[in-house]
Amino acid sequence: MMVTALAAYLLFAGAAAPDGGHRLYRWVDQNGVVHFSDSLPAPAVARQREQLAPNGAVRRRLPPASPAAAASAAARAQAARQRADYDHFLLQTYDSAAALRAARDERLHLLDARLAQAQRQADQAAEAERSMRARLVAGAPHDAAAQRLEPYRRAAAAAASRVQTLRRERADTAAQFARDLARWQALQAAAAAPR
Repeated sequence: MMVTALAAYLLFAGAAAPDGGHRLYRWVDQNGVVHFSDSLPAPAVARQREQLAPNGAVRRRLPPASPAAAASAAARAQAARQRADYDHFLLQTYDSAAALRAARDERLHLLDARLAQAQRQADQAAEAERSMRARLVAGAPHDAAAQRLEPYRRAAAAAASRVQTLRRERADTAAQFARDLARWQALQAAAAAPR
């Protein structure tokens, strides 16, 4: 099995750029299994490993990283996996820029409808508060008026807060779709570029 892994590695290494553009590593995991790859997963950073030349010779030995460096490598690896997963999602979900724009427009249309409804409710709550305030100023003592007005004030504030939350959600959604479209286009361009 070790010979097969080494042969596969050397075949892979032979495809690497002769100028050393690819970094190739060998490490042994906690179970004693030897691994070869062009990148190091987080567990490998915390172990002794070797950087290899394209011909399979050891270029240099790397000591285990400090716990902080290993944690940083793990965070970078996780971020890279998440980016790769999201890239895969974009490419599998949208077959064209037009499809992505259509999804954006549909989502923003729904948010606009929710926002319009929330704005109507906020306007009604604010009007109910103004109306109650006007009625109370005319007749009730100040403390009693404030107590009766409080539920109207809270309802108006909650409705206004809901409008602001939906406005932020709409802006965030539009920005996310803009990023997704730019990333989708970059992925398509990279896939179409000659190798």
